Parts: sequence; structure tokens; C-alpha cells
Amino acid sequence: MKNLSKNQQKILEIYKSYCNEHKPTPSQREIANITGITLKRVNEAISALKIKGFISNNKGKSRSVTLTENNYNVVDIPIMGEIAAGKPIFCEENFETNITVSSFLLDKRYKYFALKIKGDSMIEAGIFDKDIAILKEYKIPKKGDIVACTVGDNYELTLKEYVQTVNGIMELKPRNSEYPIIRNKNIVVFGKLALIIREY
Repeated sequence: MKNLSKNQQKILEIYKSYCNEHKPTPSQREIANITGITLKRVNEAISALKIKGFISNNKGKSRSVTLTENNYNVVDIPIMGEIAAGKPIFCEENFETNITVSSFLLDKRYKYFALKIKGDSMIEAGIFDKDIAILKEYKIPKKGDIVACTVGDNYELTLKEYVQTVNGIMELKPRNSEYPIIRNKNIVVFGKLALIIREY
């Protein structure tokens, strides 16, 4: 199933089976016993299914999960790769694939795109290699915003914390103390971080 890891697919199928038979859905520990997946990975996969809009909890009811897959409460967001020189960021050449996200997590006033995280420059902000960053289109950053931008002649999008702009020079801060501050006049901001999706 699109955008789902093997663990997420297994757990979603279990929920479907129980819901189709009108049975109370199993606890996370019971799912771990059924699938052989560790309890920690079960918790992570269930969180990802909620973010992607496939399931939701019934408020006030324990052990009650509702399937939302067929309610069309999801949005396909394009994952952008390297930016082709001289081309607009959202042109077809830069498009890799889509990721499905629950519409409840998004602000309808904005357009969104996604970026695959490479490396460890943002680990102190809880952003890790292979995470997927969901970003809203955004051009004018404020101090502390985590933004997607290009730096200098490098046309690959990078994710960094915006610090300030002084005399036309923009300052960006990696959230890893082993990396230096970036200062450059030729920095173009394309988006602001909205949420992080981590595959398990």
C-alpha cells in the first residue's frame, strides 16, 4: 500500500480485520504478540498510521480505533529532490514521488511539499537521516523557523534553522554542534517545516 512500511501494513490489516468483524480493536501489546513486532515499533507504526490519516482514535473509548482510509481525509504531497539549475522548484524535473498525509494536520491556507532528509545536521532538533519533512510554501522566515532552502550554487534543498539576515547576508544554523553556522548572500528560502514523518 502506498507510503506504508511493512509494519504499518501489517497493523492496518489487523485493524481492518477486527473492524470488519465489529470486534474491539486489540491493544498495542496484543498487536505486538500477534505480529512479533516489538512494542516500541508497534507504537511508532500506529503513530505513523494516524499521521498519514489511515486510522484515528475514538475519543472516550479505550482500545477503539476507527479506519479513516476511505474517508478521503488525506492529501498527496510531492516529495521534491534536487533542484534543477534555472528551473522553478516545483517543475516536473524536481519531482520524485508523493507521500500521503492526513489533511487534519495541514493548514488549508498553504500549499505543501516534502523533502527527504539526508545526513545528521539537524539531529539536535529531533530530525534524522531518512526522515521526511513536510513543509509549507513560505518565503520570509522568522528567527527560529526551520526552513528548506538552497545555499549558493548548490541547487539541492537543505533544512536548517533560520537565525537572521544582516546587510543582505542570511545566517542559518545547523542543529548539530559539530557543524558550522552558514552565512551567505545567495540563500533562497522555499518553505517552513510543518511536521516530520519517520518511516519504521
